[in-house]
Amino acid sequence: MRRAVAFFIAAALAGVAGSTAGCARDQDPRIPVPRDGIWTTTAASHHRAHEPAVFSTRLCLDRPGSVDIVDVTMEHTEGGFTVEAFATQPDTRGAKPAANTETLWEFGYKREHTTIDTMCDRMTWLGVQFSKPTDATAKGAIMLISYRSGSRIYTSRMGLSAVLCATHISSDECIPLKYDWPAG
Repeated sequence: MRRAVAFFIAAALAGVAGSTAGCARDQDPRIPVPRDGIWTTTAASHHRAHEPAVFSTRLCLDRPGSVDIVDVTMEHTEGGFTVEAFATQPDTRGAKPAANTETLWEFGYKREHTTIDTMCDRMTWLGVQFSKPTDATAKGAIMLISYRSGSRIYTSRMGLSAVLCATHISSDECIPLKYDWPAG
């Protein structure tokens, strides 16, 4: 049975409360962009081909309303690093408990849940499931979260570097991708 590694970076965007950087002049709700250039790195040791790795982060909106996540990708990848799935769920219990699971779905997310409707005084979890096609190390950097708000599609860039290592995370091959941040 495959085993997934769960990554939890609750604080990655927790500091966005009150931030309106990058907001449109219209009234569409937006996912705020952190002003302080937060960059998060996560890695999994001895990760096997097609074994899911689940990353969770909390997101919110800058004003009342809702948005629907339509796609999550990585801006930079190596070794076949892939985003397999994504979904949202309310942050009803604070921090997500650490767990090993097969998939995002077994971790409690539902395929049909892709909406964020919480302002920054409350949060919504975004769970993202990564994998790689071989046992070799794979890397991804800068997560792009595309979402529909009103009649428009927006994209938020999250400073994230993820590594699914073939060996131990302390090996040279597991050094994460680095980019100037924030950029673009």
